[in-house]
Amino acid sequence: MIDLHHFFAVTLLTLTWAAPAPAQAATGPCEVSKDQPPGFITVGAKGAARVYWGKELLGEVPLVRHQMPAGCVELRMESVTSNEVLPFRATVEPGRGATYNVSFPNNVPALSLRPAVVAPDLREGLCKLNPHVDRALKELENLAFAQASKTLRRAIASPDTCREDLISIYSLKGIAEAIGGEDERCQEDFAIVLSLDPKFTMPPTFPKIERCLEAARATPEAQRPLSMSINTASYDRSRAVYTVPVALSDPRQLISRLEVFARPRGATDYWRLSVLRSGDTASIEIPEFVARPGAGPGLEYVVAATDRWGGRLFTMGSRSKPLSASP
Repeated sequence: MIDLHHFFAVTLLTLTWAAPAPAQAATGPCEVSKDQPPGFITVGAKGAARVYWGKELLGEVPLVRHQMPAGCVELRMESVTSNEVLPFRATVEPGRGATYNVSFPNNVPALSLRPAVVAPDLREGLCKLNPHVDRALKELENLAFAQASKTLRRAIASPDTCREDLISIYSLKGIAEAIGGEDERCQEDFAIVLSLDPKFTMPPTFPKIERCLEAARATPEAQRPLSMSINTASYDRSRAVYTVPVALSDPRQLISRLEVFARPRGATDYWRLSVLRSGDTASIEIPEFVARPGAGPGLEYVVAATDRWGGRLFTMGSRSKPLSASP
């Protein structure tokens, strides 16, 4: 079981895969079958490389479900970072796909792990570990990029996901979309990552992924990351309510709802109140009965901004160190 709060596989696709077959050495006759329908090949490799069939450039690795004539095809892998060239053969079955893992003898995989990040909101009980990420990681390891994208879409829609998990999910989805040639989706995914973490970077990885990340970084929205600010809650004696003013900077319109966890000062349990976002500013009202059910004066509270599924995008205060206000 992979725990994303101990590590996050950023360039997961440069790991050694167990599922793909090794490339075949170039021995004996090798011919295509013109009488059979074509099939598909997927080619993975450690590091950056391009795949050629004769003089034709098939694409950069990972090469995903590229249509090829049935039979035996002689291919060539050329490293982007060195002069290494590796010829290999692949057997393409009619109407079916085959996956090959090709590695240069001297090719060293890029860094694959990111330091551990433990979600503070998870410790505070304000969010949950996402149940779909482990499966998506395994699908990426097996070069099942389309299926991984579907799994990651389900992960996004899983309720109460921690912010750190959301960064991981959108990053992995961006990787899967980049490899699948879905440039617009990839840029959107990485743009969301940059909204949540403006300092996000990846170790050297496949060029198609790096290009997508840099394209997302160049968008105007990337210059205005997601943020939330609040002023100290004020108390209106005539209406017997506390009001918490909230201001948002959210150019990608990720925030759907604002939540407040409130309790009387010194109490143990919190009340949970939720309001729909209606603009870039909001005033959340907390009735006095929430703040003073027989307890001493004063309010302790936590404010969270969530996406449409309840994923935690931003939190101010915590259950153990809440914000406070006095009447």
